[in-house]
Amino acid sequence: FESTMPYNKMILTTSAITVIFVTVLQTSFATFPKFEHPNFCYSSDETCGPHNWLNIDTTLNSLTDFVDQLEWESGDGKHDLHNPHINYCAYKGKPSPFNLYANQWCTDGHEILTRKIQRSDCKMEDMKFMITPHSLRVTNPIDDKDCRRQTVDLPNGFGSRFHLQFIDIHLRSEHVIEGERFDAEIMMFHLGTMGHMSRIAVPSVLLDGKGTQGNKDLQLMIDKWQAEADRIDLKCAKRRMMEKGGVWDEQGGSENIGHTVVDKLTLENLLQKSRNNTIKQNITNEVYRPSNWHNKTKYSKRELEEEIPRIKMFPYTMWPTTWYYRYEGSLPYPPCFPKLDWRVFDAPLKVSRRQIKWMSRLVANYVDEETCTKSSAVTKHGEAFRPLLEQDQKVETVHCKPRDFKQMLFPIDEA
Repeated sequence: FESTMPYNKMILTTSAITVIFVTVLQTSFATFPKFEHPNFCYSSDETCGPHNWLNIDTTLNSLTDFVDQLEWESGDGKHDLHNPHINYCAYKGKPSPFNLYANQWCTDGHEILTRKIQRSDCKMEDMKFMITPHSLRVTNPIDDKDCRRQTVDLPNGFGSRFHLQFIDIHLRSEHVIEGERFDAEIMMFHLGTMGHMSRIAVPSVLLDGKGTQGNKDLQLMIDKWQAEADRIDLKCAKRRMMEKGGVWDEQGGSENIGHTVVDKLTLENLLQKSRNNTIKQNITNEVYRPSNWHNKTKYSKRELEEEIPRIKMFPYTMWPTTWYYRYEGSLPYPPCFPKLDWRVFDAPLKVSRRQIKWMSRLVANYVDEETCTKSSAVTKHGEAFRPLLEQDQKVETVHCKPRDFKQMLFPIDEA
């Protein structure tokens, strides 16, 4: 049998089939939380503002997906947040945030521990990046079927691990340390298991935009959010074009579509711009490799004989220090869920001013994908933080420092 198909066409067809096959293999079937957003905002002069949060309907919110999960749904642990649909914003017993200062001595026996990196761990490409009306968010799959969610082991009596479920970035920071507020805050929400399955642990990183250069891991995240914003802008531009009979209205001149300014462009121009953004992002990904990329750390012979600190997986690579403020508080936005164990690192992560402005612009220009309207809930200054509450002296607040415990070291093959 001799094929009549030209040789070059056979190669092209085979390549296309290969690409399709590889794409199918790489397709993720992971299930992600839905994340409903209550109708609240941060402007003090609006009815949806912080002074009126206690009246917001929180029947569906960021936590209601995590009620009474079955064991097989969540991998090696069950999550069951108790009544997360209730609005707790009027409850003053466990306030968050407040001006952090210690009222008790630190009794923690060790640092926040992470496990050894494994190939099955969830990586940045396994996570879903989304822009909400209030924050920039990253979420893990809701279970461990596709990849193993990152976990932390908290000191001071917590006998089970907490699974990383989602990350929020707020601008400016929610917490204040001794009167100083920072440019942003990365809050890493971990759901408890076993005896702590109704609790949430939150290691939190403050961001300082006075750095001389951008943070590599943060830039990779920003690129993902920008790609998501571009996708929504393109989808809305296409919808507007179809509503106008399939022809772009050139008489209107420039039209602001959320994050992208369109000036007399046809749909094909927009598609080409999206392709260019993808190429740009791929180039950026080559320049900005996450810390400890593929765990290919090189060590000298002498170092191989010594012990080293635990090599951290993403997103713990962004932890700027080992030491922190610890207190039991609440979610700093509706429904103000009161079972959060906060660990706010006592030193900020240095990032660039450009990165802070970029993130602020993404949140301020949030576009609702369903209605294609700008629906950001931040203030006119692009800020999204709850006004400081008064610290409850009955709530233990400690500041763990190097004098309280040393950074743990591990043999090189266990780090």
